[in-house]
Amino acid sequence: MAASAGSTGSTEVTIGGRRFRLRGEDPKLLRRLAREVDETIRALAGGGAADDPRVAVLAALNFAGDRDELEARAKGAAEEIRRRAAALRRRLERLREAGVPSS
Repeated sequence: MAASAGSTGSTEVTIGGRRFRLRGEDPKLLRRLAREVDETIRALAGGGAADDPRVAVLAALNFAGDRDELEARAKGAAEEIRRRAAALRRRLERLREAGVPSS
């Protein structure tokens, strides 16, 4: 995947053998994301036509699945943090009730 920043504030990238001119606040981020999409499309095409719309749909499904997995992991981590914080609050309350001074 090749990419270059133009003087008009757009970033040119190549994904699946096709050129796209994208606009965004962070050209470096656009190039990195385009490179990731290009690599995924090429891997899914397996030497076939990377510009086949079906390959783009498969890539989109892969990205959506990855996002769902990350959201589930983040939700699990947030729940674990809430659980641990509640346990620490209960422990602190027991210590206060026992008369242990806090610093």
